[in-house]
Amino acid sequence: MSDIEMFHVGENDKGEKLYNLRYVKGGRPLPTPSMTGSEAIAKINGTQIDAAMDTIIPIDSFNNKSSKNYKSMNKKELELFMREHGIELDRRKNKEDLIKQIENFFKE
Repeated sequence: MSDIEMFHVGENDKGEKLYNLRYVKGGRPLPTPSMTGSEAIAKINGTQIDAAMDTIIPIDSFNNKSSKNYKSMNKKELELFMREHGIELDRRKNKEDLIKQIENFFKE
């Protein structure tokens, strides 16, 4: 689990939710600009947002472990989804293999 969490601060002119980051312990905010949910998750995970990723993963899906909507995600979204659970996926594998790996994780 990350020592950093995101919190909702408002919406942008497109109606997208914006978030800032803070430390879990103490709640001290980090000096970051407001960002979309996928940007905040990428920042927490130490990754970059891929410009080709034009869909935003609903934040609620990361908090709902029993959610089956991961089957409709693309490989990049699956990778971000599973990082929230401490699992690193290898996107070089095909989507079917990634889904099997995720299903095995949730069975345990």
